[in-house]
Amino acid sequence: DPTVTLEAEVISPDNFADLSHDEICASTVYHGKRQLRLDDFFDVDGERSDAIEIRGNLHRVRHVGRGMSRGALTVHGDIGMHLGAHMSGGKIEVFGSAGDWVGGHVGKSFAYGAQRGLFLIQGDADARAGIRLSGADMVIGGTPGQAIDDKLGTLGARANCKGFAFEYMTGGRAVVLGDPGPWLCSGMTGGVVYVRQNDEMGLDERAIRRRLSKAAKVSLDELLDPDIANVRELLSAYQSALRESGQDNAARAVTELIEDPAANFIAINPVTQQADPSISTE
Repeated sequence: DPTVTLEAEVISPDNFADLSHDEICASTVYHGKRQLRLDDFFDVDGERSDAIEIRGNLHRVRHVGRGMSRGALTVHGDIGMHLGAHMSGGKIEVFGSAGDWVGGHVGKSFAYGAQRGLFLIQGDADARAGIRLSGADMVIGGTPGQAIDDKLGTLGARANCKGFAFEYMTGGRAVVLGDPGPWLCSGMTGGVVYVRQNDEMGLDERAIRRRLSKAAKVSLDELLDPDIANVRELLSAYQSALRESGQDNAARAVTELIEDPAANFIAINPVTQQADPSISTE
């Protein structure tokens, strides 16, 4: 395992699709300030494919899938920040979580500026998930381990998205199955976010409103027919991914949500002029 941050932007279907096994092994990564080979950290199998599968604890590995435009990248385990940043196509799946928090999450600023493609995250997401999302789709599948209690404070520490999710979002569709965390949708001007309503877990409309950023000019709306179609499409893709990974019980748990999205989700839509993105909202 890397002992410091490993910059691994090279791990992308675009880069590996035409490379031999030896060429993939010799690909450059940066361990701190040191330039090293990919096979100094990974056991590499296969060649010339735009489907990549990674296993292990990758919480210190950053920029995986950056700028990818095609293919599939599947992670079994935790992964660090900037996963899929500036992605313009393809699919990224994470079975586990992503980020630097104990227990794993998708790392900070995952899907930063992603224009197209699909993200399916079974676990949680660290701060600024979906920041500047501009057209890609995603499902964040992490759910609370127990009913939320906002009286305890520090909402982000217990949330499934750790704060500032979908900041400055301009396009795309997102489904969040758990607690979306504080400072939600700051500066959002486009796209739509569907957040699960779960009374047993305390995730009702009032809880969502408490999580909105002061710089979020949005409305919370019941789902219309196009919204229902969106949620069913994204959750069906998520369910299929769970089944393909051998998680039949987890896949079955999504069925009720697919059958009746209107009863289980609320839509967050932008409504007016937003905060200047050059100004910090923290």
